Amino acid sequence: MIENNYINPYLHDLISAWDKIKPIVQTGISIISPFAVSNLIIRCIDNTNLSFNVRRSITAAAVITQLIYDGHRLTQFIRKLNTQSGHAAIRVAKQVIPIAAPLLMRLAANKLIENCSFDPRLKTSLTFATASLQWIYDSYRLNKFSNEIQKTTPQRSQTQRMAHYIRLTAKATLAWGIFNGISSIKHLHYYYAYPNLQSQIAAEEERVRLQQMEDQGIVWQEPGNHDGCSGNCNPETVRSNFSKLQKRSSSIVSFQEQFLNENNLNGGTCSAMSLSLAYDVQQEKCIERRFTPCIQEIIHRKYLRSGEQFRNLQAAFNAITINPKDTDEINPQELIREKMAALSSFFDFQVIGPCDITNAAKFPDGIYLGRAIDPSNNQKKETRGHTIVLFIIGKLAVIYDPNSGGTCYSEKGLTQTLKKTSAAMMRRWNLPEPVFFQLQHT
Repeated sequence: MIENNYINPYLHDLISAWDKIKPIVQTGISIISPFAVSNLIIRCIDNTNLSFNVRRSITAAAVITQLIYDGHRLTQFIRKLNTQSGHAAIRVAKQVIPIAAPLLMRLAANKLIENCSFDPRLKTSLTFATASLQWIYDSYRLNKFSNEIQKTTPQRSQTQRMAHYIRLTAKATLAWGIFNGISSIKHLHYYYAYPNLQSQIAAEEERVRLQQMEDQGIVWQEPGNHDGCSGNCNPETVRSNFSKLQKRSSSIVSFQEQFLNENNLNGGTCSAMSLSLAYDVQQEKCIERRFTPCIQEIIHRKYLRSGEQFRNLQAAFNAITINPKDTDEINPQELIREKMAALSSFFDFQVIGPCDITNAAKFPDGIYLGRAIDPSNNQKKETRGHTIVLFIIGKLAVIYDPNSGGTCYSEKGLTQTLKKTSAAMMRRWNLPEPVFFQLQHT
């Protein structure tokens, strides 16, 4: 009984303290929880295969929803404080929290403006306008807070001095708000005074871009990237591709199951993408039709980024092994040719060459595969490598690099561009000059 009487007062104090801080804790949790949920949604969206615009729109919607909810919860918290005692901390909170709520609303408005299809100058004007309103409102709240301190505290006290500094801050905040307002009006004036300025700038940028393309001998471009080159694979498809490759093994090159990873791929899919494009171009007979827009359409439709289809094929390609017997005496270019022949046989291509890259402008019409490797003593006889594909049609040539997409060049830009591509490989992966081979469909 004595023990219980000793403990009870402490329990009572804890319960009383909890009752006092409970509303603040609940409000804090209610604000932090949506923030955590919003970030979780954004993380999930970033790891999907949705287009950039769709991902950006969903992300903006999640952030706007979270910010509006936060502002609502802060407003509720202020109302709750108004019904409680006039403790000094409560009075301070009632003045400071309303400054945070408009900031959240401004961030929500800016996200909304950012994702609207307005003219950039109008977007800038609206962004400055929201900032101006927020800063002016903050100045008003700070001034009001300062006046309340002056009325409720003794003259020449430390608190009165603090009120003076708060008033100075309010003036600076007001000045910044007016500056943002002027900036908003200035951009709005540009928007209405020069309605065609943006289109004129865009037209001039396009003219400069086309001139640069002409100077470089570029006919058309399809920019791409290697996104999606790492990820999960379909084990059944990988196994099927591997079985087909095993049947094409030679005395020098084979495909070993012990090096097969059928569940996921970490690394690039350049060989799979380059050879798949070569096969599609062959099937569409783009070379025979002497029609480069046919190649452009294929690249645009399927080869601007990687994906599971290419990972499934590359996973099977990565099981390639060089048989150790007598390979030390084989010329490095011949070894590359044997490996490319084994991989190309998946699409029934025959490899001819190597070809002299310095005479690229004189290559006959056809499909050419370029491969650069970093030699090693492992089962592949390489540490890493990169594959590109080249299509020659008359005086035009299309170079496809899985890292950057496809570009069509005139004859004057071809040799120089191949040298630049080779130099880029050397800089990025420390690789030697690629070796080119002609592909012929059997």
